[in-house]
Amino acid sequence: MDGERKTLNTKSAADRIYDEWIDILDTMASGTKSIYIHEFNRFCKRFDTTAPQLYEMRKADQISPEPLERKRIEKKIQVLMAEMEKKGYSASTCKQVRKAMSSFFEVAGMEIHLKRRHQPQGESKGTLVVTKKQILQIIELMIRSGYRVRNVAIILALKDCGLRIGDLRMLNYGDWLNAETVFNERGEPFKRLDPEKTTKMKVYAYIHFGPESVNAVEAYLKPIREKRRGRGETIPEDWPLFESISGWERITEGSLKKMIPATAKKLGLNGIANHSFRKFHRTQLEDAGMPDGWIKKLNGKKASVYSQPELTGKLTVKYLECYDALRVLDKPDKTEIPEIANIAMSMDDIQNFIKDQVAQAFSGLSGG
Repeated sequence: MDGERKTLNTKSAADRIYDEWIDILDTMASGTKSIYIHEFNRFCKRFDTTAPQLYEMRKADQISPEPLERKRIEKKIQVLMAEMEKKGYSASTCKQVRKAMSSFFEVAGMEIHLKRRHQPQGESKGTLVVTKKQILQIIELMIRSGYRVRNVAIILALKDCGLRIGDLRMLNYGDWLNAETVFNERGEPFKRLDPEKTTKMKVYAYIHFGPESVNAVEAYLKPIREKRRGRGETIPEDWPLFESISGWERITEGSLKKMIPATAKKLGLNGIANHSFRKFHRTQLEDAGMPDGWIKKLNGKKASVYSQPELTGKLTVKYLECYDALRVLDKPDKTEIPEIANIAMSMDDIQNFIKDQVAQAFSGLSGG
């Protein structure tokens, strides 16, 4: 204990603040953490400074009798954002510098005050919503490049549930195994998982999967179950739902994040990334008439506490009613979605191929 206290006492206040900042970032989504650290390092490199030097500068500025000196950090943030904007960075990317520096100084109780008019303006398109045609193109290329049932299952799961890719990655086999299975009027299986708190928003998501993703995930799980049965084992409930290629661990965040953007890039689908599927989920359900607050419940976003369709079962009923809007494997009505009507015959073939594959794998499966 004395050794720990001695170590703490030898650290400077600035070092302790930096360590505490990193600890706080560790509680955030990994993507946010990496962005903040990257932008903090960009700032330090641009102005040839370090975390301790920034701390001492801000500390001196706060007691300076000169008003302009009290805003030295804010001025440097403005300069760097302006330089980035001139280089073609989007307004939202430039503002990450301000967010990163603000989060660091907040730990020290030295808040950054930068008015909106002093920050880059303009709407950022960010990632674009993916279309049904593009989802089919991505699946087709994956199959042609060496079909992995897991990858197709992930894509169909993303568009069905609307989760961030990091939250989908953290689902375990037990979450899937213990989920309630409900059926629509056509007898198609839907999965309703227990609520899961999201990594970024720390809000419960009421996760639902439709028949396209249910069948695909079951197709992916079938050989894993059979392999374990051959060894006299079952899949542990705390085992990751989506394994790495080696089958010994959870699919890595890096490979999962690269999977869709890399495929989209090969197809020339600019602006299509992982978040495009979350936007697809929201856009399609909105168009199908699901209330905004209910979609937020599915996605794990903050919604009104006075509306609780998840407790009455109406959220699931509405999801089943609106699910046709999320379908990509069933051939859509050409009169309703003219952009799909011109898909090549090879795309029709691939739709049938996927449906056949998941249907064969799903039929006669037993749990466990």
